Amino acid sequence: MVAWKMTLKTPEYPEGRDIIVIGNDITYRIGSFGPQEDVLFLRASELARTHGIPRIYVAANSGARIGLAEEIRHMFHVAWEDPDDPYKVLGREVYTSNNQLGGIQIMHNNGVTHGTVCDDFEGVYTILQWLSYMPKSVYSPVPILKVKDPIDRPIEFVPTKTPYDPRWMLAGRPNPSQKGQWLSGFFDNGSFMEIMQPWAQTVVVGRARLGGIPVGVVAVETRTVELSIPADPANLDSEAKIIQQAGQVWFPDSAFKTAQAINDFNREGLPLMVFANWRGFSGGMKGQRKRGGILEPEGTVEIKFRRKDLVKTMRRVDPVYIRLAERLGTPELSPADRKELETKLKEREEFLIPIYHQVAMQFADLHDTPGRMQEKGAITDILDWKTSRTFFYWRLRRLLLEDVVKKKIHDANPELTDGQIQAMLRRWFVEVEGTVKANPEVAMDSIVHMTQHISPTQRAEIVRILSTMDSPSST
Repeated sequence: MVAWKMTLKTPEYPEGRDIIVIGNDITYRIGSFGPQEDVLFLRASELARTHGIPRIYVAANSGARIGLAEEIRHMFHVAWEDPDDPYKVLGREVYTSNNQLGGIQIMHNNGVTHGTVCDDFEGVYTILQWLSYMPKSVYSPVPILKVKDPIDRPIEFVPTKTPYDPRWMLAGRPNPSQKGQWLSGFFDNGSFMEIMQPWAQTVVVGRARLGGIPVGVVAVETRTVELSIPADPANLDSEAKIIQQAGQVWFPDSAFKTAQAINDFNREGLPLMVFANWRGFSGGMKGQRKRGGILEPEGTVEIKFRRKDLVKTMRRVDPVYIRLAERLGTPELSPADRKELETKLKEREEFLIPIYHQVAMQFADLHDTPGRMQEKGAITDILDWKTSRTFFYWRLRRLLLEDVVKKKIHDANPELTDGQIQAMLRRWFVEVEGTVKANPEVAMDSIVHMTQHISPTQRAEIVRILSTMDSPSST
């Protein structure tokens, strides 16, 4: 086992960033772990945690070192049940290759391995690319790069109601109608780096940049995917299976993948963006299907808009049904006329039932619109997708700056909670800006909104004016 403390000069940290690298020496006892190697690994890892810097482990090892009692190795004997036919523990060949125990097709498909590469050079490049999204230490803000992709450009790819590849929404895609042209996505061009791709495919996770700011990303697969379960070589009755998983649904594996990605991004100090397009979760044989916190229209109608409710709606809305019902209520009707009207009413009801079922479906579906969700407080605002990139960039910049101030306040008084610090910031804002701007959140959002609707030249001029105002020598 060998360990290094390295200083890397990278585009995001040209002055240098420190990392701890640990690697097995494959030339010594095929890189196996013994007590001494374990202690070195522990001490190097503790050093990384003490300084709050990344630790990279190059795992070229054969596992734990197995010791043997050499003093009796030459003395033992074996008693076979059938000396003429010594057998294996399981009586047969089980695994034809070590890859069936822990190769790429196992580790990558079950999420243990986040990515695969062709060779060592690409492996080093991938590690450096992963590091580029991370702060140089747990005490540092996220590294913000200058990017060529303008933050105020429109998002050219527009998600559709029909299933689509969510990676197109995040990273863009080639224009299907214009050869050689690119439809831009939400994040900076070329910045989306997906992880755990073949595992739990109803969720897409990775890292990306928005205006040069690194973020963790969780998005939803809208298409139906196939889950391949290989046969277990140790079980003769086991068979390979292919299971269909519906899009926009959280299954146990994709829910775990989501949680694991969020935990990773949190440890790395990255802001999190979730493109929440789930219909619901799989809770059993049929599972729950929800959107916007409510059941799918079909489920809602089945529970809340049954046949008797559909008939009530017909009686209130349909003019033919209303006339027949009114005539049926006339007391002087003869038995023959009453029976004829009841028959006509029943025929009208049967004719309208499928139509009004669709009406009820549409009514239930209207509960899952942005306007309705905003009215109920499920969301705070409705954005235009094409310009949302600019909005979220300025909101993210503001929250990151706010986080820096919060950390400084907490360092000065560790007993303060996050809620108390947030209230303190709001109070300071009101004291400085006056009671007219009684809601700092609204005031800051107004500033963010203004920056979206001015030209780059105007924005540069505002920055110049503000920097002059901050200067002590200004007149």
